[in-house]
Amino acid sequence: MKTLVSILRLIRAGRTSTWNLSSDRSYTRYDYGPAVLQPGNFTYQYSNDFFWESTQTRFTAAATDYDIGSARALQVNGSILTNISTFEPTPALHRKDANIYIFFLSANRIIFSAPTTDDWYSATTLQGYIQHASVVGKEAVYRQDEVASPLACTDQEQFCDTSLPADRQQCTPLTSSNDARTQAGALLDGGDTASANRFDWFKSTILNKPSPYGIVQNLGTAALLSRSSLGVGIQRPLPTNQWQLDVTRWFETSLASIQGLFLDTATGPSDSRMLQWVHSPANAEERTLCHSQKILSTAYISFSLFGLSLILVLGTLTIITSAVLEPVAGYIQRRRGWKDYARLEWCTNETLQLQRLAHEELGVGTWSHALDAVPRTAKGEVLAVLDWEGGDREHPRLMAVVEAAEVVVGEEEGESKTPAVNEEERRGSEAGSSRESDGASSVSSVESLRG
Repeated sequence: MKTLVSILRLIRAGRTSTWNLSSDRSYTRYDYGPAVLQPGNFTYQYSNDFFWESTQTRFTAAATDYDIGSARALQVNGSILTNISTFEPTPALHRKDANIYIFFLSANRIIFSAPTTDDWYSATTLQGYIQHASVVGKEAVYRQDEVASPLACTDQEQFCDTSLPADRQQCTPLTSSNDARTQAGALLDGGDTASANRFDWFKSTILNKPSPYGIVQNLGTAALLSRSSLGVGIQRPLPTNQWQLDVTRWFETSLASIQGLFLDTATGPSDSRMLQWVHSPANAEERTLCHSQKILSTAYISFSLFGLSLILVLGTLTIITSAVLEPVAGYIQRRRGWKDYARLEWCTNETLQLQRLAHEELGVGTWSHALDAVPRTAKGEVLAVLDWEGGDREHPRLMAVVEAAEVVVGEEEGESKTPAVNEEERRGSEAGSSRESDGASSVSSVESLRG
């Protein structure tokens, strides 16, 4: 199956007229063929007064969205299906081999922040100037050149069966959807019954395939990509091919809908009350098609187990290598005496080792593990602090903390007890001071404190 959507360039000159609804209200009428369901020699009409009303209210009324009007002419055997078409195209527009759709875009009260030269959105008429609170000066704004800018397209289909013999016609001509489906059945006349049954199932499935006309009718202005940059009645700059982006989106939506039709046909309606109107497969070929469909579900996701395993293995090896490389290299250097100075400088320049050097230079702490990543002090030792009280706060330095001896007065018999001696006395004791001098120092400290 092949679907072809072609855009037609419409000539607007001489195709518009003004109709006065009242003395101060008027409409612009577009004539590309008379409407089927209403009298009058025009295809579509739209009010001219949206901007006039906006200027009268100084744009204080609620901002409006775009409007999209549409008209269609469906072909069967070269004639218009007047019972379901909305207009009869003029001879210059009429196509016997395609359905014709016209879409009329109206911007209403929307103003454009920059001139827009897109053929469908064309907005080059200066409307005035506005001023933003965050922008110095005024900004020119523009309005749509047409009250209902027309865009026309043709829609054609083609069916092929490449399994047919080469001496037979394998494809229908590109033509309207109704004619293409009728002619596709004729391709299989006198051929394989199984192939005819399969095509009938396929044809019944795509019977409700949405056309560009149906998509716009159902989505309305949501079918316009330009609305993503529309806010508070101001349309931000648009590319010159905005109409192409919109039509491409309609076509992609139609293709996605075809996929959904096959899924719905295989699974059936979700509402059991609709089952009485469901036509079940009537033959073996239709049952085979219905039960052999495979549709990718959005409830699951596929991934490569090999790729995931490779990432896991390589990541683990990288982590292990990073963890063991430096210790192993340091061990080998120590054993063989390679580049001892470079090794010591590497270890000493670790962040925590640099902090150790600063504290140790002040004589603070009893340090070990001086070549490891994390140096350690003896348990319970107090490190240096910033010289907050007497230091220069623009050039802070570290200051050793001197622990003063404390006196604890016993509750029984008035005994006095002293805590551990201060840090300097402890170091003197470790350097070989006698127990007697240590005791005298402690007593002196106690007496001085009592005084």
